[in-house]
Amino acid sequence: MGNRKAGCSMRAVLGAAGLLWIGVVHAQSASPSFAEQQELRERAEREAREREQRQALPDVSREQPAAATDLHSLALPDEEPCFTLQQLQLDGAHLAQFAFLQRYLDRYRGRCVGQQGIALIVRRASDLALAKGYVTTRIGLPEQSLGSGTLRLQLVPGVIRQIRFNAEEVPDSMWKSAFPARPGDVLNLRALEQGLEQLKRVPSQDVNMELVPGEAPGESDVVISIRHGKRWRASVSLDDAGSRATGKQQVGATAWVDNLARVNDLLSVGVSSDGSADKGRGTHGFNASWSVPLGNWRFSTSTYSSRYKQTIASNADTFASTGTSSNVDLAVERLLVRGKSYRSGIELRVAQRSSHSYVEGVEIEGQRRRTTSVELALLHRQYLGRVQADIRLAHRRGVPWLGGDDDAVGRDGLAPTFRYGLTTLDVGAGGALTSGPRPLAWNTALRYQWSEDTLYGSEFISVGGRYTVNGFDGEVPLGGSRGGYWRNSISWMAHRAIAPYAGIDIGHIERDDRQGIGGGTLSGAHLGARGELGGLAWDGFVGVPMSRPAWLKHEARGHVIGFRASWQF
Repeated sequence: MGNRKAGCSMRAVLGAAGLLWIGVVHAQSASPSFAEQQELRERAEREAREREQRQALPDVSREQPAAATDLHSLALPDEEPCFTLQQLQLDGAHLAQFAFLQRYLDRYRGRCVGQQGIALIVRRASDLALAKGYVTTRIGLPEQSLGSGTLRLQLVPGVIRQIRFNAEEVPDSMWKSAFPARPGDVLNLRALEQGLEQLKRVPSQDVNMELVPGEAPGESDVVISIRHGKRWRASVSLDDAGSRATGKQQVGATAWVDNLARVNDLLSVGVSSDGSADKGRGTHGFNASWSVPLGNWRFSTSTYSSRYKQTIASNADTFASTGTSSNVDLAVERLLVRGKSYRSGIELRVAQRSSHSYVEGVEIEGQRRRTTSVELALLHRQYLGRVQADIRLAHRRGVPWLGGDDDAVGRDGLAPTFRYGLTTLDVGAGGALTSGPRPLAWNTALRYQWSEDTLYGSEFISVGGRYTVNGFDGEVPLGGSRGGYWRNSISWMAHRAIAPYAGIDIGHIERDDRQGIGGGTLSGAHLGARGELGGLAWDGFVGVPMSRPAWLKHEARGHVIGFRASWQF
């Protein structure tokens, strides 16, 4: 009996040693390990959530009178008598801020104008200021003689006298953190829209704004009306988005706190776990994020960590395979330009990730990771009628900061590198196809990444699963350094409690012989319904594959079923 136990123990040791050796060899290749596949699955879900959050940002563009003149036209009526303009001069305060008006007026130099032409120039200049957001600025024509060939226009800038809430109990820190404008500044509607948007990002705040004439000519008060709801919320959720190896059923709980520091900040904390009682497998996760606005800026930090456990069977015995990963992100976003129907910005992000893998409690040192990356992104939102489009173009590089891993000395040029360069493109668009209380809406999302470097599996893009190409279970995704996916869906708001939808997705991974990646294209279709009733939200779908590489494994029954339910209180 004792000899049989010793033999089993020896087989376990030899089997574990074999798995450790396989792990070391695997770590030196580019293909993802199980831990990296788990991380890619979690990342795809986070990216889908972030994409939804970006598209859900409030639209606060305020209605303003349309230009009464054609700003692209320089045509003037033929008049007699007329005066040749040698110079057009804009007088008044804050001229540096209105340099665009002087450049516009200079385009009329050398023109011969009469009374109607002069009036048209003044109207066009006023409309141009209005189009730029200077809705309380006025341009007048003082008495003058045109005998010298100089036309003088008087600028009367509209300024902010004060910014205030209509309720005394709201601290000034609320508007000071949200608005890039201050009392005494020239009033520009775009700056006020930016502040209003920062206030409206807080879910528990219902905010409106109006301009009230001040005591002096050209002065205005910005009066903000705000109604506060419950500053904290919590939710519990259940879905089947997990892996069979670690547990399909996943449960989660999240808590949100608004305005913890009274500066329109947002804090969230969440935990997740598999829904089974199987001690041989499972997952546990934690995430937290905090974001703070400051006028045209937004600062945020987030952290998320997870650990998993699975049981691996070999010819000799079964072994416990476990792993942990943790991520910390720091990001700063800056608005660069804002117009009536668009806004553009830039984002800088620094991220650190670490991961560890174990077999029977012994770490696979070849799969130990500690990486740091820096990413610079351009952000743009555009409104085209009923359509809203969001674009994010980013370049990320692996750096040695904060103790990031270095490449091995004498690294082969074809081996994966920690000093990679990686470019990603995200495009999301959507809008209503019909009007009315039950609209038909469409949504599309494109994500693509490319890199000339050999990447570790943790930096791959993977396709095949509910968050990338629906119709596949995601157990064996198609992944590589270069590729992407395109998601398309149409939904109908039949009732608040039920909205059926259908979609077709397609994904592609480029072939890369350096990494032994065959690549290929896959596509899938899905049909589902989602809805809300009280605090309960639900989503269920059926997906089927349409095309895939022959070697890609898939559900034997030829379709996948998925669901998610949550209750917020």
